[in-house]
Amino acid sequence: MNIILIIGFMGCGKTTCGKMVAEKLGYDFFDLDDKIEEYSKTDINSIFEKYGEHYFRAIEHKVFVDLLLSMKRTAIVAAGGGLVTNIDNFKHIQNCLTIFLDVPWAYIKERLPLLKETRPLLKNKTIKEIYNLWLTRKNKYFKYADLTIKITKNNNYEE
Repeated sequence: MNIILIIGFMGCGKTTCGKMVAEKLGYDFFDLDDKIEEYSKTDINSIFEKYGEHYFRAIEHKVFVDLLLSMKRTAIVAAGGGLVTNIDNFKHIQNCLTIFLDVPWAYIKERLPLLKETRPLLKNKTIKEIYNLWLTRKNKYFKYADLTIKITKNNNYEE
């Protein structure tokens, strides 16, 4: 069994890229956020609003591990942007081929108006706070990645 895990900041295209690659290669595709919502029977915004980020990360970890253990064949998994923030996920991420979609800040900043409505961690945050979150996570993505794909502003992929 081989798991290809796609990591990167919110809105970088993990799900879009993962679906395209899975379709081309004939692999199963899973979006971790969708699996979390399926497991909890509610949306991620509601989980954050009712219980907070710490509770969400615990559910994310459980769903991530359960998903990996249930895999019977090669699959692609689009991780949530914060999967790398939970140290408990590290040993499980190491068992995957991990691909980091490295998106420049300018691209993320451009997408913020769309992201703020659907990403609970971005609500009520300043541009500077979001930038700092992006910087902190970017270092973790590099740490965990087996392969980094740089994405340019015009959505071209570079290796």
